[in-house]
Amino acid sequence: MIPRKRAKRPRKVRKVYPRVRPLGAPGGVYLPDHEQLVKLIAMRGATDDEIEAVYGLGKGTIKKWRKVYPSLNKAIDDGRTSADAKVLHAMFKTAIGYKYTEEQAVGGKHPQVMQVRRYYPGQFLAQKHWLASRKREEWPATERLEMTGKNGGAIKTESRNDVIDAIMGLVASKTDPEHKARKESRAE
Repeated sequence: MIPRKRAKRPRKVRKVYPRVRPLGAPGGVYLPDHEQLVKLIAMRGATDDEIEAVYGLGKGTIKKWRKVYPSLNKAIDDGRTSADAKVLHAMFKTAIGYKYTEEQAVGGKHPQVMQVRRYYPGQFLAQKHWLASRKREEWPATERLEMTGKNGGAIKTESRNDVIDAIMGLVASKTDPEHKARKESRAE
């Protein structure tokens, strides 16, 4: 008998993913060369917990480091302030309206591309939100509705039991003549 050769199975290859260089070394050492990256991450609106997740840090590490390293605290605050300023500017432009240019093809068989100036009018909801944020007393975010009773007085409220008693009183006062006759005949 001739021995059969077994076919070799392909070897499983483990995928190697590039590691994100942690902000701190495994021993918890702070590396200040990542401050610019942290600032960019903060500009995208990331919270402290999300920054920790990006760098693989333990919960609360960024909070501790922000207290100890003022440069890191400043980088995160600058990033968040910059992002907030951009959003504020965009909200303001949407509220008041703005002009912009766009390219438009003009002509029949041989169109030409021309720069056209357009106007985007202010949006009411953006204006309302802006004023509700800036002038709260004059433009409250919530509407108040006041209700009054007769002649501008207070509204009379009754409990459920009061209403039931009133209905029972109305029903009891209107006795049926036949019922009254039957009641008298029984009494005799």
